[in-house]
Parts: sequence; structure tokens; C-alpha cells
Amino acid sequence: MKKLILTILASTFLFSCSTNSSSENANNPSSNGLLVKTRTTNGGTETYNYNGNKLSNISSPTSENLTYTYNGDLIIKEESTVGSGLNYINTMNYSNNLLISSTYNDSSTTSNTTHTENNTYTYNSDGSITQIETGTTTYSGNTTSFSKKYVRFYSQGNCVKVDSYSSLTSQTISSTITYSYDTYNFPFKNITGIYIYGNPMGFSLVNNIISLTDKNASGITISIHNYTYQYNAQNYPISVTETYTPYTISPSGTSSTPGTSSTPTTRTYSYY
Repeated sequence: MKKLILTILASTFLFSCSTNSSSENANNPSSNGLLVKTRTTNGGTETYNYNGNKLSNISSPTSENLTYTYNGDLIIKEESTVGSGLNYINTMNYSNNLLISSTYNDSSTTSNTTHTENNTYTYNSDGSITQIETGTTTYSGNTTSFSKKYVRFYSQGNCVKVDSYSSLTSQTISSTITYSYDTYNFPFKNITGIYIYGNPMGFSLVNNIISLTDKNASGITISIHNYTYQYNAQNYPISVTETYTPYTISPSGTSSTPGTSSTPTTRTYSYY
């Protein structure tokens, strides 16, 4: 997963209050739209800095400093050096204001590992987007290759379903994730370039995810994430609580039952 998306979006969000506002167009945020200043999880706080609405860097308690490069309004590079010895760079390529490919490279001096991902994005006539991911991982001199295929479907600017395939040529879906959303503002929606970059990867960039359901190739539920939010007066989340529930598949493989839910995790936000 690309680091910008991992840092900003890896934690999805949920709805706990009644709503009275509709979603905005993430490509055209209002001039007075809020920008996230800090995000705090388990006592650790990330701080977000901007030039106008363009994200310049993110600092975190791990001493990691992420920096971002733009070409006009498009995010074309993200790079970082982490205190643990992990270095990475992510570069993006666009055509007609659409993300068409990206390359991610990282290396760790502590684990003697290097990792490369190459992604291409195809915009289908039905509105779905196909991502092809190929790459290699090298550990202690041993290299393995991998490839993945995803097809994502959208509604009102939000990804509502992701079909994963076992190989690039397979016609058989190996797993499906479905999402439901609230109608409130996604915290990071007003960052310039974030929608064009993140939308093909299937992340919520308009509204907030309230549930995520993962099913296997047989359509049996594997796990469910639920998210509960509190909002400020401008309809942006100020906190989100996430609960994860794994499911146990029956011996016959035809059904599943919910297991013990995780201890809820809460994240809080402040804004400029």
C-alpha cells in the first residue's frame, strides 16, 4: 500500500451522530474547507503541514518525516527516511488528470530487505477502475515476485466494492470487500491532489466508511470492521472508534459465525 494512503487513510472511519449535510465534490473542495492539523492514535500524534491546501509534510512520533512534491495540483512524489532504517520513495504518473501508474520502492537496512511495486490503473467504461500490481521483494539476497489484480466499483465518489483476483489473468474472484458510508466530510478531502491520487486505489475520499465487510471466494464473511464517529460543527470527524470482528468459517465452508470483537481503537483529529 502506498505510504501516503497508508499514513492518511489506513484507519477508516465511522458514523455515530445523525447527519444533516450531503457530501461535497472532493475535486473541488470549498475555499473554507478544513485541513487536518493533527491525528492522534494511542497517544501518538501525527502533525500535518501545508502550503495552501497542498500537503508539504507529515511528522510523527516515530521520527518519520514524510515530504510531498507537486506538479501543479498533482502529487507526483512522496519520500521519507525513517529512524528504523526504512527508506522509501513513491512516484506517480498522470494523464489527463488521471493517475495511470505509480512506482513504490523501499529498503530497510535493519532487516536487509528491499521491496518494489509497479501499479497501472485502467478506467473502465462502466466507471470501475482496474489496478494491476506487480513487484518483487528481496530478503537477505533471496528475491520473490508477486502480482495482484483488483477491480473497484464506485458510487457518489466513494469506492463501494473491491474484487480481488488470484492472478492477473484469472476470471475468478478470490475475495470481495464491500463498504458503506455516512454523508459527512472525510477529514482529508480538502488536500489538493488527494482525490485524484487515492481514488483509483479505492479509498474513501469524499465520505467516511461506517462498515467494511470482507468475504472469501465463496461469498462467506471473513471479517467486519465497524466505525463510529463524532463530528464538529462543520461535519468533519473529530474522533472515530473502530471495532474489528473476525468470523469463523464452518467445517463445511458454507457459513461463518462472528467471533470475539477486538478492543475498540479510537483516533482523534484537530483541524486548521
